[in-house]
Amino acid sequence: MILFAQKHFTSIFLTLALLFLIVFFTNSGATKTRDAIGIRIMPNPQFYDIQTWYKEQRFKGSPQLLLVDGYEAIRDGRTVYINAANVEDVNGTPSNPDDDKLYLNVYIVSYTQDSNDNTVDIFAQILQHWQFNTNLNEPDHCNGTPGLRCLKDSECPSGSYCLSQKARLIRDIRRMLDLAKTKSQVESYYQQYSKFPTLKSGTYVPNYTLSVWPSWQRQLANQLGVKLPVDPINKLGDCGGSNFDPITCWDNISKRFAYPLPNLPPGSHVYVYSASQYGDEFNLCSLPETNYAEIVDKIKCSSVPSFFSGEVSNQAPTILVPTVLSGRMGEDFEVYIRAQDLDENELRWSIDTSPATQWSSWHGGSPPTLEFVSNSLVRLYSPLVGDEGEYYIQITVDDQQGKPNSVVTKNLIIKIRNTAPHIIAPDITYTPHSLSAFQYFVIARDDDASYPLTYELVPPHPPIPTGLSVVPPIGGNMDFYAATNDYRVKITGIIDPSFFSGPYSFEGRIQVDLSYRIKVTDRFGEYSTKDFVFSFVNHPPQIRMPSEVSILTGSNKLNISPINI
Repeated sequence: MILFAQKHFTSIFLTLALLFLIVFFTNSGATKTRDAIGIRIMPNPQFYDIQTWYKEQRFKGSPQLLLVDGYEAIRDGRTVYINAANVEDVNGTPSNPDDDKLYLNVYIVSYTQDSNDNTVDIFAQILQHWQFNTNLNEPDHCNGTPGLRCLKDSECPSGSYCLSQKARLIRDIRRMLDLAKTKSQVESYYQQYSKFPTLKSGTYVPNYTLSVWPSWQRQLANQLGVKLPVDPINKLGDCGGSNFDPITCWDNISKRFAYPLPNLPPGSHVYVYSASQYGDEFNLCSLPETNYAEIVDKIKCSSVPSFFSGEVSNQAPTILVPTVLSGRMGEDFEVYIRAQDLDENELRWSIDTSPATQWSSWHGGSPPTLEFVSNSLVRLYSPLVGDEGEYYIQITVDDQQGKPNSVVTKNLIIKIRNTAPHIIAPDITYTPHSLSAFQYFVIARDDDASYPLTYELVPPHPPIPTGLSVVPPIGGNMDFYAATNDYRVKITGIIDPSFFSGPYSFEGRIQVDLSYRIKVTDRFGEYSTKDFVFSFVNHPPQIRMPSEVSILTGSNKLNISPINI
């Protein structure tokens, strides 16, 4: 059984060969079998790597990585998923790949459950001998070994690689999938830190790293919390002099790279990461070996990234503060903001708090002030914050060098919150007693700045039983208990039996429930409610009779009157 899900399949020849193998096997020999090997082709238009694609399908399993004809694949039990490219010659010019159309498909190959050993063996042979891109069948030689012909890298000695069109395509697909996954990891970093990794230090050139530099793993990978892939070839071209390290093209004496970045030596094949001075933009690219538009558009390094402004002799200052600052109503607001300038220039600080109307509820109707502490440190302070909500400011740092990157600004949000009081009011079951007092506490806690707390019982509610007192009275401030730093309402007393009449009578029942809802409000108007129930239980009296009664009969010689029962 062979299934097809897309018109762009790799090779009709392969399909027929597989069909022959399966049909031959299932109809030969003395014993007939119902084993089958199925093939399904699914498009991968997002160009996901195979592990990401597997997760996107919401498959559950523990897949193992492998290669099939040089392409990445994973195996999960009886099924193998192969992420392979398919090239369609659109204009009928096989000698000109520039006008070809590139697809990425996932080839799903599986055999039936409980298949016999012969079927499993055929399945393994299919994976071992499968050849994709049969229209790219022109071999070339291995790099550095002109006499050795090859079609893919596995046919070349260790450390070498194949120069055929198919091998170049397989490597470019690997580059595209690697960079797409790394790009996703860099963007996740931004979601957490509100900037991309800037690599200010720990790398040969600030804001740059290459996959052949130590900082690729030590700095960039470490910041992202992953192990980063490297280019399939991962080599720089000729560095142009013996003073440069042949692997990194870095001159450790003059402290310079062989070429003015972002340019690379001709013939280089590495991954390149660069970020803007402020970490608000980044570039992740490589140098493809093919000219397929689907690959070039996604990964090719431009000569100059969009945010690059030429050779920068001045390093911009950096403002080190989270984008969102927090405060609580009724308290002061204090945050220290730090800046870093690698050139150790004298910094000039300023703050923009417009519009002024947003600060009307703050202390004196004024915004927080920026107080100078040191060249790299300022204090943002207000004696009393305003109403709950968000307030917007902009901090600016100028290193006073007059360079295009001398002035740095950062927009900040001050979030003021007010938490609602927390109420403890459990349900209680009580048996009325003429000697034992009823006692109950409602406890409420909040931020100290939100005190005092007031309370009320939300109508409609039943009356408080006669004989009980409520301290403090309903509708006022709750009593403060310094020892526990909370507010309380106390309900206590001996309940008058007359209360249990009318609608609250025990007649025909042994329990009377009184349901209340208390509302506690802090001084800023934030409130919480809590339901609680008083359950009063009264069991009727029980009459117990002796288990045996003796009756006297006969003459009454003792002058005892008969017992009336």
